[in-house]
Amino acid sequence: MERTSLKLLVLWILPILVACSFLVMSNYPMMLFAGLIAVLVLAAWFIVWFERQAQFMMLFVFLLPFSVEIPIMGDHMMLFPSEPILIFAALMFGFELLRKPLPIPGFIMREALFILPMAAAFILTIPFSTMWVVSLKFSAVNLLYMVVFFGYVGVLSTRNPGLLRRLLMIYSTGFFLVAIWSVYQYAQYEWNPIVVRGIFSPFYKDHTIFGATAALLAMVWLAGGIAVQSIRPGIIALVFALVCMSLVLLSGSRAAFVSLFFSLVVMLLLWFRIKIRYVLAGGAMLLLLLVFNQDHIVMRMKQIQTLSYDAHADLMDRTQSIGNITTDASNIERMNRWVAAGRMFLEKPLTGFGPGTYQFEYIAFQTPELKNHLTVTNPYDIPANSGGTAHSEYLLAMSEMGVLGLLGWIVLLGRWIFIAFRHNSKFPLRWQVFIGFSALSTYLFHALFNNFLNTDKFAFLFWGMAVWLMIHQSKDNERGLLSDR
Repeated sequence: MERTSLKLLVLWILPILVACSFLVMSNYPMMLFAGLIAVLVLAAWFIVWFERQAQFMMLFVFLLPFSVEIPIMGDHMMLFPSEPILIFAALMFGFELLRKPLPIPGFIMREALFILPMAAAFILTIPFSTMWVVSLKFSAVNLLYMVVFFGYVGVLSTRNPGLLRRLLMIYSTGFFLVAIWSVYQYAQYEWNPIVVRGIFSPFYKDHTIFGATAALLAMVWLAGGIAVQSIRPGIIALVFALVCMSLVLLSGSRAAFVSLFFSLVVMLLLWFRIKIRYVLAGGAMLLLLLVFNQDHIVMRMKQIQTLSYDAHADLMDRTQSIGNITTDASNIERMNRWVAAGRMFLEKPLTGFGPGTYQFEYIAFQTPELKNHLTVTNPYDIPANSGGTAHSEYLLAMSEMGVLGLLGWIVLLGRWIFIAFRHNSKFPLRWQVFIGFSALSTYLFHALFNNFLNTDKFAFLFWGMAVWLMIHQSKDNERGLLSDR
């Protein structure tokens, strides 16, 4: 009773104190800034005290699809409102650690060890960066994504069974609203395919990010519809999956479209409970075939003339254009970025050039034969339709963080593949693992051609599905912690 009365008293007094503080500090900008920080810290503490962390996280996730990039302090940009809320969530996590020492379940700590090499790569390579201020900010943002979207969401999900499922549904709701807005934008231009790249703005600044998001969500709902036992929820999930697949087509992202086929293959392997040794053997054989037939493959690719940016190209033509390495400017520029990343890695294989520096450093490592009208010669003056960095998550990590970045990805991929194929036979929650890895596999393939993990909207989905995979394979969940089957 006393605790309830104290909470009510705080709810009345706190707004009055905040209002008075702002009135006093309004004439002193620095004091106002310090006051804002103090208010944020107090608010984070009170949310933890009132135990409203799950509700806060649901609001955060709903707002993620609507975050936009805004300028602050000159040329610097900030994702609003996601980045301020991200810091706020990290403060909440910090207060939880202070309030209840080591509230993190053991299995989360164990799985976090497999993310540690990647996190360490972001930290240890900062001192060797060619632009340490850029690396510091870039590393801080990426580490916050890991801490909040993996660590904190994982902790909250163990306390609130079903929270992660609700977060995915809430995110999907926001995403569908953005999709409706995008279709409306498309209609304003009389369905002209040329404008597809920009119809998702300002919420998704690039059509490929929208496509990658739609592909991952499509596999979440498709795998979920297959795994669920009830007919009605299964039908609803499959309808959502079809909608997301349609949005992949709308986005025009070739990598997102092909990633769906890759994930379907992964789903079949898991469905038929193929042993990991057979998967690895098959992958090795496929790699050998590609190596021994590379000359023939390159010759066939040089014969492809379909252009990815042809407004009259249909879906099959656009997919086939992936292999056009002679006349498609987008493909040639992507190869230019890949070669530059490889050269940067050879230049500094141990430390790389520093997290976040690729876009500034790769220009000197470009290949003259691969340059075209999309080639960047000045990082502050980028040609139209030529954004992005290395166009590969793996090559980006190698060029910016050297062998540490590469090691981080190898450990992470190895762990997730082991979990998925080890638990696809005699595991009580194998269908939940089936959902998690099927969804993650879309981006594990897509990451060969693009890099979106430094984007708030996609980072939540990636690390969130990693939490899903982690939770449902743990021994705690075998005892029914989050089981819904």
